[in-house]
Amino acid sequence: MEDHGTADGKPATDGKMNVAWHMKDMAGELQQHTQDAFGDVGDHAQGLAGEVAHHSQQAAVEVRHEIPVLIEHVRDTVINLFGNVRHGATRK
Repeated sequence: MEDHGTADGKPATDGKMNVAWHMKDMAGELQQHTQDAFGDVGDHAQGLAGEVAHHSQQAAVEVRHEIPVLIEHVRDTVINLFGNVRHGATRK
């Protein structure tokens, strides 16, 4: 191992250099893991957004199918409460 010296200009011992190189390697690994983690989070967020969009579309289709049923139910309830205005009779 060659002697690179220290930040204060004094010659470094092999032990100090080993610690310095190890810290540099760990900092590089930490940076890489951080970048990987951000990428994973981004991918996961995109996946979740896609699932939310898909479920929203499914819900919209179900709501469109249920609207006529709901309208018929409201119509029947109004007729039961107030009678059929067109025919002057109540529905029982």
